[in-house]
Formats: sequence, C-alpha cells, structure tokens
Amino acid sequence: MKSIQHPDNPDLIWRRGMTFHKSFNLISQDNVVGRLRFEQGLKTSLAETAEGKWIFRNTYLTSPHISVWTPNHEFVAMFEVNRFGRGTLLIQDGRRMKWEKAKKNHDEWYFQNLVDERIIKFLPQNDRKRVRGSAYLYPESHKYLNCTLFVLLGLNIISVLEAGRNIKLITEKHTPW
Repeated sequence: MKSIQHPDNPDLIWRRGMTFHKSFNLISQDNVVGRLRFEQGLKTSLAETAEGKWIFRNTYLTSPHISVWTPNHEFVAMFEVNRFGRGTLLIQDGRRMKWEKAKKNHDEWYFQNLVDERIIKFLPQNDRKRVRGSAYLYPESHKYLNCTLFVLLGLNIISVLEAGRNIKLITEKHTPW
C-alpha cells in the first residue's frame, strides 16, 4: 500500500472491494492507498492506510457520532452529526473540521476548516450495482496529517448516511398502516 501524504495527483477514487461486499479500496494512480471494511453491519469499520490502521465506531442512538481509535485504543478523532448529515470533526490535537454538503450539487460533500477553506471533496456515485465515487484533495489538505485517514472517514460517513437513508425509505414503504 502506498502513501498519499504529498500526492502528485490529488484525485482519488474508491470502489467496492472484490473479496468483501462490505469493503472499499481507495485508489490513487492505479495504486491502493487505503482500505475500509465494515464489520457488525455498520457499527464498526476498519480503516487501513500505509500510515497505520484505525477503527471507526459508528453510534446512532442517543447522540449520533463516529469515533476514531487506533487498534491500541488510543483516541484519534470524533465526528459529531448535526442536522441533515452535516457535522463537525473534532481531532485529538484540538483542531476542528466541518463536514458540509455542497449547496448547488447535492451529491458533493466536503471536509473544510472553520474558515470554510475546503480540504477534501467527495463525489459519491451509487448505481445500485456498486457503490463508488471519487475524492479530491485540495492544497489545504497537506496541513493535515494522515489525509488518507480523513478520506476513509468521509467514505465511512457517506456509507452510514446512505444506509440510514435507505433504512428510512424501506421502513416508510413497508409500514402496514
């Protein structure tokens, strides 16, 4: 697996993994730079990059959030969901990033800093047969360590939001009253 700390090509794509239906590969210039695998439904996700491994714990009940941990149980970050899927990422070193949806193109999502400079753009594509999409690293992303981790976290957030929307649609369609 290769690192994308200082990418020559800031464009990334993600595709569903070949071996597991609940896994994704993050690809840059035909090289796998990250993997994301869902376990226990969508409750836990395992992320892997050249820089390390992380665990995403997705919690839905009282206050929806996603916490990021190392395999050694060290806290890395917490994503807190606000209204309409937007939210705030609280990083262990005290920095914050916002998770926002584009105003014009409703399929675009962004991590951006608190002065609204975009850091990473996400363009998910779901054609029923396979989930895939792309991500773009803005020049501002070089200021953040492990930007591959944040791309995988964004993919995790999109997957959880999409699953929540599908669950809501299924329950609305099949309600007997």
